[in-house]
Amino acid sequence: MTKKSSTAAPSALGEQTSHEESLNPPAIDTSQANASQPDDMTSEAPLDPFASLKAMIEAQYEEIKLLRNQSLEANKNQPPRSTESEAKDPLRKVKFNGKHFSSFKIKFQNICQLRHIWEIVQGTESLPINASDSQTLEFRDKVNLAKSYLQTSLSNEVFKMIREDETPAEMWKTLIANYETKEWSNTIYVLRRLCQLRYEPRTDMLKHITKVPSTIRELNDMGKTITEQETVEWILITLPDSGSDNFNAFINHLKPTPQQEVKLKTLISALLNEEEKRGERARMRRTDRQKTMDFKRHKTDAPTNATHEINAIQARTQPKRSTSLDDKWCFICRKRGNHIAQDHPDFDPNHGKSAQRPR
Repeated sequence: MTKKSSTAAPSALGEQTSHEESLNPPAIDTSQANASQPDDMTSEAPLDPFASLKAMIEAQYEEIKLLRNQSLEANKNQPPRSTESEAKDPLRKVKFNGKHFSSFKIKFQNICQLRHIWEIVQGTESLPINASDSQTLEFRDKVNLAKSYLQTSLSNEVFKMIREDETPAEMWKTLIANYETKEWSNTIYVLRRLCQLRYEPRTDMLKHITKVPSTIRELNDMGKTITEQETVEWILITLPDSGSDNFNAFINHLKPTPQQEVKLKTLISALLNEEEKRGERARMRRTDRQKTMDFKRHKTDAPTNATHEINAIQARTQPKRSTSLDDKWCFICRKRGNHIAQDHPDFDPNHGKSAQRPR
């Protein structure tokens, strides 16, 4: 009996506890739940469909970066080569057509010095005997660039003269021998052109000033040495010395002394200032003349207009005169009447005419 009751009690107790558990939810172990939660979430979370694509792009980017660094390292060890942009350099627009060789020479020299090929053109730089492959490649690039610059800077007529030359140095020597002559006749021609330079009033002073040094530079290229002080004197000689636009007062104001000479830059600055002052004075004179013409009273206009107005008023107010023949007087009979003088019996056709004198 006791065993049955003991066995029945647990069953009843079990039924009671199960009923209570159904009413109250069981307690959850937070430590175990938190520990197992990430594993459950990672196992249940869906995979990113773009993860493989991103990984592939990053790998390609790293590969491109590596190749770029390798190409930069390789270019550092190679000599510089002429590119297409250099071949299309706008500085090559300098053209020589057979005239003004001195100006062309200076411009072309600056272009070649910019590209480090002026020594190639002059023929002072040559390839070393034991040159490496990189040095040989660099020298060939310079020679080709110099030849291209020289040929494209010449007109078709001048190009025919150097067509048979092979190196840039030979081409340049041919041009020097034909155009940079130091003959006496050419020097006389340029000197005559320098003496004929004259400044025209009311023209650009800066353009006139640049003509004198450019002509003197041609003489220097021909072997005729002209100093800076002589250049200043030549510029002053070209200025007018008579008329209303003379520069006599300006020249006297300079007053050069043996201890202090007039420099070329000082003269150019003074001439430009003088041009500005003269232009300002001319504008002021035109303004004053315009004001005088505006305020000047014309004496003949007012009386003439008044006379015309008075005559018009009198013509409107006075009665019209009768033009009837009854109001006319006959100069023969001295009577009023409607008759013609030719019909009068005493009419003399020679009345009022002077007698003709015999010759």
